[in-house]
Amino acid sequence: MPFRDWEQVTALELPMYGKTYTVPPMAPAALLDINLTREAAARGEQVDVSAEADEKFLRQTLGAALDVMRADLPKTSEGGEHPAIVRAAYTALTDAEIGRDAAEYMWEHGPSPEALAAGMAAAAEAASKRSTSNPSKVTRSTNGSKPHRRPSSAKKTPPRSPGRK
Repeated sequence: MPFRDWEQVTALELPMYGKTYTVPPMAPAALLDINLTREAAARGEQVDVSAEADEKFLRQTLGAALDVMRADLPKTSEGGEHPAIVRAAYTALTDAEIGRDAAEYMWEHGPSPEALAAGMAAAAEAASKRSTSNPSKVTRSTNGSKPHRRPSSAKKTPPRSPGRK
C-alpha cells in the first residue's frame, strides 16, 4: 500500500452544518502542556479553570480552525462556546493522544459521562490519599519518561570524589 500524503494523514477534517473544517495537528508542546495540567489536577494541585485557560485549550487543540469555526457558529444563549467547537477540541485532543479511530468515536459520541465521573472520582480519591500520606520526593527522568517517586528511605549514592573514575 502506498503512503498517503502527509496532510491526509495528519489533518483532521471535521464536518459541521454542511461545512468541513480542517484542524491542523497539535503541536507537541501543546500536548505536553495539556498533559502536565491534567497530571497536576490528578495530584490534587490547583489548576487554572478560568476563561483564559479555556481559550488556551481551544487554541492548543484547534489552532487556526478555531477562528473559522467561531465566525460560522453562534455562541450559546448563555454566551458559551458552541457545543460543536467544544466537541471538536476534544476530538482533536483524542486524535493526538490516542489516534484516529478513538477520535472518530469521540466525534460521534462525545465523552462518556460515566467515564468522566469515574475519572473525576479516581482523581479526587488519589488526591485525598496523597494529602493524608507522607509525600515522597518526586524525581524527573531526562529520557522523556514520566516522573517517578523515590521512597524517602531509599539510599542516596554519595558523590564521587574528584580523582575517582
